[in-house]
Amino acid sequence: MFSERYQWLSQYHGDKKSKAHASEVKRTASVLRKAQQTFNIFLDNTELEALRIAARVLDGLGKELDQISSKARATKKVRMDSARLRREELAESCALRRWGADNEAMFAEAKQLAEFVDNRFRCFAFDWVCELHGVSYATRYHRDPEFGPKLSTLLQQYVRIEGAEPVEIRMCAGEYINDLQESGATSIRLSGSTWTTGLDDFEAWKARKDESHMFQLFRCSAAGGTAADVAAVRMI
Repeated sequence: MFSERYQWLSQYHGDKKSKAHASEVKRTASVLRKAQQTFNIFLDNTELEALRIAARVLDGLGKELDQISSKARATKKVRMDSARLRREELAESCALRRWGADNEAMFAEAKQLAEFVDNRFRCFAFDWVCELHGVSYATRYHRDPEFGPKLSTLLQQYVRIEGAEPVEIRMCAGEYINDLQESGATSIRLSGSTWTTGLDDFEAWKARKDESHMFQLFRCSAAGGTAADVAAVRMI
């Protein structure tokens, strides 16, 4: 019955709770033993025995918590492995539908996804989503670190490592697309002043960005910009 209390927690937090409780239990048992030694001249045999019994009970509890911690780590690993496999299947299915075997198209959109989802310090994309829907906050997907680095980190690593395989980037980009798709499919997108960001918002943001980019190219050309100026705008 005692271990059942940790079954649900262990799936998501592993041995975090049970380890913390075990440490607290062992610390308390040590305090009780110290109290026996310190105050033995002030306590009668019945009181000292009560302290010894309490310490033994906590010793047993500590051992049980150690066993629970071991099981909790295994429980979380099973759930994480299952969740990772499921996410990878969904991500690959999504990537196949969206980009097929076209790595160039995948990379182009992966960069846009990283900008839309990962860039926390330049939140113009989500400011734009909020403005579009007249809300004060829009939800954002944050990849669980246990599933691997976020897309922007993978892209930076790919640039630095010559000849690196783009498999992880494809998987992660597919995961982002799938998550946005699932978020947008929820029946209630607006809750109070919060909007649930979906794939449709990403598509609208991309279209708006492309329009803005084309306008900059047109303005640069119309203003008599040199070929180098136009090329610099194209690189943005």
